[in-house]
Amino acid sequence: MKLFVLAAIALLVLIGAVFGITRCVGAMADGSAASSQEAESESAQAAAPELPGTRVSFIAVGDNVPNDEIATYADKFAGSMWDGTYDYRPLFMHVKSLISEADLAYIDQETHVGGDEFGPRGYPSFNTTDEMADAVVDAGFDLFA
Repeated sequence: MKLFVLAAIALLVLIGAVFGITRCVGAMADGSAASSQEAESESAQAAAPELPGTRVSFIAVGDNVPNDEIATYADKFAGSMWDGTYDYRPLFMHVKSLISEADLAYIDQETHVGGDEFGPRGYPSFNTTDEMADAVVDAGFDLFA
């Protein structure tokens, strides 16, 4: 729970910083600002360190809900069927480049990642094995909920 709270706070701080930077850049580009505001902006810009970039790319994916059928699919990709190993990485192979190119990538993990000892479970008591966590990290996701 602490990790989730820390990740949420970090995301909010980052988003606030990005919007602040965007507003500053937009205000500097806006020719309709009053001359006193322009002078203040120019002096603030001269005093502030130069930023390497002003944009952050963000991608979000919701409702990652692997059910029994998806677990069977992952079991097939891991090699022998019914041996307790799963490979969820092929689920993300067509979007991995998009996810990994983003500065921040978020996924809403709708099931518990309760470990391999429980095995994959579908409705009503969902569980996903540890290999799902490995797969979403491998795909390039940075933030999880």
